[in-house]
Amino acid sequence: PSLAQGRPLGVMSLAGSQSYKELKELPSSGEVESFARKLACTVPLLFASLVPFFWYPLSGAGAESFPWSVVAFGALGWWIALLLRLPVIVVAKACLERHGCAEQDVMARVRSIGIFISGPAEEGVRTVLLFFFGWAKSFPAVFALGLGWTSIELLFTVLQSLAVLRLLRDALQGDERAVEGFRMLATQIGREDPLALHPAWGFVERCGAHSMHLALGLLVSLSPWMVFATLVIHSLCNWSVATFLPQAPAAVELLFLLFSIGLLLAGLFLWDVV
Repeated sequence: PSLAQGRPLGVMSLAGSQSYKELKELPSSGEVESFARKLACTVPLLFASLVPFFWYPLSGAGAESFPWSVVAFGALGWWIALLLRLPVIVVAKACLERHGCAEQDVMARVRSIGIFISGPAEEGVRTVLLFFFGWAKSFPAVFALGLGWTSIELLFTVLQSLAVLRLLRDALQGDERAVEGFRMLATQIGREDPLALHPAWGFVERCGAHSMHLALGLLVSLSPWMVFATLVIHSLCNWSVATFLPQAPAAVELLFLLFSIGLLLAGLFLWDVV
């Protein structure tokens, strides 16, 4: 389903800004329900994407000594990084609006800012946790931090998808706040049309994201100075996916997966694990 194929709700003002006719059209109710059915079938697949990565801590003798508490710190670290981004996005949006930028320009620039600060925020927090607690010297601890990091991001991704559906259903009933909320959510996740891609591709994307988070943790644990490389890799990957996904979704998702796996193998090699 595509926003461009949907039916307009009609004219409605959004907090005194543009009329609805000036915005992208929302999907039809049939498209929304079709996506909801696909998503319901895909959610178990998304959680299954974590299975290969839990094989290491759950197999063999390593399961007994695996630092499961560090997994919780990984989830907390991801949440802290998310909170650190929000004030920057809010301030940037306010400054752009104060300077009289058109709403479409504001949304586009806020989206770009959100993408590029994701690297510094996440990699900065990841590096602090690894070296402050001394986990950088332990492969199981580094792996555990990455596992918690990517697990909570997966849960957040699923909740975002459910939020999109809820917002769309409310918007189709004429809720102006829901329309604005949908547009803001689309900006935050870096896609103008969150329904444009079949949710099953989320499995490929999540496998790539899991590999990426584990790889970046392994790389930065070698030296805190590596954070300058990992934050660039992180932000550029996010920008590349967000920029080129609308043109070639399948190719972008597969390339991201292959790159992430290659980066993970490089990290494992540097740790003498493979």
